[in-house]
Amino acid sequence: MTAASIAHYLANQLAHYTIKTGPAHTGEPQTEENKKPMKKSDLVDLVAQKLNFPRPQVEQTIESLLDAVADGLAKGERVDIRGFGAFQIRASAARSGRNPRTGETIQIAARKTPTFKVGKELRDKVNGVASP
Repeated sequence: MTAASIAHYLANQLAHYTIKTGPAHTGEPQTEENKKPMKKSDLVDLVAQKLNFPRPQVEQTIESLLDAVADGLAKGERVDIRGFGAFQIRASAARSGRNPRTGETIQIAARKTPTFKVGKELRDKVNGVASP
């Protein structure tokens, strides 16, 4: 199974399930007081539970997916996961800036930054818009 097919499979599976919210996934809506980010281990647990797969197998699959995305970006490739979004690299040129503490002019090196552009299906799901 290639990295692209793993990514596509995992994105497809995740798109069909509602991610529970609130403390300890109780289903209550998130508020500022109980908003916690979903960590990789939470994602592994959720997918393993939803698909009824062994946790180590799911963890290895998610690790493979993330490695494939990172490897593709490192090569300068755009990584598209249909219905989810696209990862790509944005290059920033070298420029001069100022040290805010001293006011001294400094050189800021050129760099590449990974970016993510959300797909229409994911955006619609987040906004509660029904898919046709």
